[in-house]
Amino acid sequence: MKEHIDPSNHLVTDESVVCHFMKPEFDQYSTVCHGKKEYAQKEEGFTVTTRWRASSHS
Repeated sequence: MKEHIDPSNHLVTDESVVCHFMKPEFDQYSTVCHGKKEYAQKEEGFTVTTRWRASSHS
């Protein structure tokens, strides 16, 4: 992932263990926990959701 994503971007993922290990590589990192039926949340005026990315690549 590091080869394809600029580390200055705000990375938004689900609770995947693979993505969790990427957290130190990014300036901003947020997650939603699909396992707890969480699909979006507000975080400091920013809506954390993985929906846009998932639908844009369908």
